[in-house]
Amino acid sequence: MANITYIIVEDSDSPNSTLKWAEFEHSGLITQIHAVLDSEDDTLIDEAATQYKVNEWVEAHLPWNETV
Repeated sequence: MANITYIIVEDSDSPNSTLKWAEFEHSGLITQIHAVLDSEDDTLIDEAATQYKVNEWVEAHLPWNETV
């Protein structure tokens, strides 16, 4: 499966917090899941781990006959 494109969104209720979301489109819907923060600096996003998490989420939510 190809990498799913996502953007990072700050938490709107607490914009200065470390809570960040990976937002992407899946099946015509906008979906947000927690982004993975860097283990050494929780203000940074671990891009590789977040990409993996997004890809895994999408694969888990595909119809059973479309998964790899």
